[in-house]
Amino acid sequence: MGTKHTDMGHILENSVYLELLRRGYKVHVGKVGDAEVDFIAINAEGQTYYLCLL
Repeated sequence: MGTKHTDMGHILENSVYLELLRRGYKVHVGKVGDAEVDFIAINAEGQTYYLCLL
């Protein structure tokens, strides 16, 4: 990518999002109380909340 600086956080979030979709989850973003949740992954077994920390 040459000298262009990239935001690794966005790259990681995109990778996680695509992997959740690949595994068959419906993926949403949202908040729980005042905390932002990066992903809410929903499948037949229930829902799981993901927060990406760097």
